[in-house]
Amino acid sequence: MVDISSIDVVLLAPSEDSVVGAVQGAARDFDYSFRHLSTLDELLENGLDASTIVITDFGGKQDISVYELVQLARQNSPQAFLFLLVEKEVTGDCLEKLEKLGVKAVFLKSEAASGKLAFALSQVLKANYVPMKGIDLIPETELPFAVYHLMPQRQKFLMLVRKGATLSKERVARLIERNEFYVHRNEFADYRTYVEATSDRSAKGLAKRCRVNFLALQTEFTNLVFEVTNRVNRGSFAEGQELLARCQKLCEDLLANLAEFPKAWEVINSSSIGDFGSLERSPAIAAYAGMFVLRGVEQRGLNGLSDLMLLSLLIDISLLDLDYTLIKKRREQPENLTSEEHKLLAGVPARSLERLLQKKLAIPERLRSIMMGVYENADGSGYPNGHNENKIPFESQVIRLAKEFDHRGMLKLGQAKPEPKHVLGDILRESECEARRIFSPQVCTVIRDRVLVDEDFAA
Repeated sequence: MVDISSIDVVLLAPSEDSVVGAVQGAARDFDYSFRHLSTLDELLENGLDASTIVITDFGGKQDISVYELVQLARQNSPQAFLFLLVEKEVTGDCLEKLEKLGVKAVFLKSEAASGKLAFALSQVLKANYVPMKGIDLIPETELPFAVYHLMPQRQKFLMLVRKGATLSKERVARLIERNEFYVHRNEFADYRTYVEATSDRSAKGLAKRCRVNFLALQTEFTNLVFEVTNRVNRGSFAEGQELLARCQKLCEDLLANLAEFPKAWEVINSSSIGDFGSLERSPAIAAYAGMFVLRGVEQRGLNGLSDLMLLSLLIDISLLDLDYTLIKKRREQPENLTSEEHKLLAGVPARSLERLLQKKLAIPERLRSIMMGVYENADGSGYPNGHNENKIPFESQVIRLAKEFDHRGMLKLGQAKPEPKHVLGDILRESECEARRIFSPQVCTVIRDRVLVDEDFAA
């Protein structure tokens, strides 16, 4: 028996299955360890306590159903993130049964090479565990959640503090020295309530609340993406609106923290994940858009400032429908994109809107035009319609500004931390001086006269 409990990604699929190369390639891109089990005997002989398990139907070649495969995987790996690759769409009772067995996401096999698989794998650690800080723990208070530590070599989570424990000052001090831990996703709501209840009005207390609300938005955004990209034909209008409303409420909660805490940029920047051009950046972009709104950007008829943040979350969802190699190329070699690839990318806003409407997530007409304008440039060189500054909604340009700010202001390994005032200053100079302009004079005025003088960015 070979112990594979330290494997990040385990694939259960026949050797000749077309998904093998795609799953292994995606795991390699994220530096995840990978193991392929191609027969039922291998499944029964090996330990399966992995972080993520990808399952395909063995096509009747072995006397076992996909439900039994899922049950075996879940029994051996109760904490793993399970998702299923199927030949055709799963609906009705089949879907309900799979969900009861613990399947988190269902994709078509034909989508294995798309961004959906890569996004799912990139969320492995976030799927069941959310990062927390040692400074969130308060001595002599009962914890309504358990605290976990990640063992990097084995990618295993060990419980350090049980739920209901009361920590001494000495133990809290030792945990603060180690700094970063994790809380199980099922207990995240209790963790959030605990932080908000125990944080004072000092800068540290405000930073804690800002970070925990940003993490809450990240977690719910992952739920939203899986809901929108799952290949299932179910869900009512009411259910879709409830999911959208939860994300909007989290945007509102985060906005309240952004308004109180003058150094929110540092919290958001240090808590964000993902590389430029990946969907994982959307919560950070939404937070930055909210900060620009709070720093004096005109609302122009928005029904609440959180609408702008919500649109920032939704604009790029259909990126996951594209081939993952194109997504990587957009991120790593944008200058080498072909005209056909540019055309595919130009369709992202419209396809994102279409996906949301298919999932019964009603987007008001006034917000749809903002989504469609995010990738337009002031000089008419953008997409999808090549509109100039006179036809681009002002709110679209605010979201685009948040995207540019996130791209240039990301913390990168081995490089000095970028100063926000320098990032915004570079954007402003380019917009005012270059022949190809992204931003309109109105947005340049916002950057110069309102945002750059704000304490959060100018200090």
